Amino acid sequence: MNPGFGFFLASVLTAGPLAGLVAWLLARSRARGKEIEPALDEAWLSVAADVAAQIKGPVTARALAEALPIAEPQAEELLALLEAHEIVRNDGSLTRMRIGASPDNPDLAAIEAEAEAEAEAEARAPGVTREKV
Repeated sequence: MNPGFGFFLASVLTAGPLAGLVAWLLARSRARGKEIEPALDEAWLSVAADVAAQIKGPVTARALAEALPIAEPQAEELLALLEAHEIVRNDGSLTRMRIGASPDNPDLAAIEAEAEAEAEAEARAPGVTREKV
């Protein structure tokens, strides 16, 4: 057997799987890269909605820019996203309430305090043990 042919065969058997692995990893990274942008948009939207709920008065781009350490043009984009998702109206008022609040009782802090008090009362009940998570 020719030593050149043996070297060629060993090279092909080594380089082939490596090339396949590199191609698979590149395809996987491209697929993951396409998932990043929507996830980031969703995260920004979530943060902007939380901040908008805490702003007293109308939600404006300037108020968002001051509440978040971002430039006003980026705050304008966030405000547009909030309006597109119907979280904020054109006049800057909120359209959605947080989960747990209702039109009869919009005070979320009171609802959360009541839930915490109930959880503490249950934890103090005889025979009840709390597991650490």
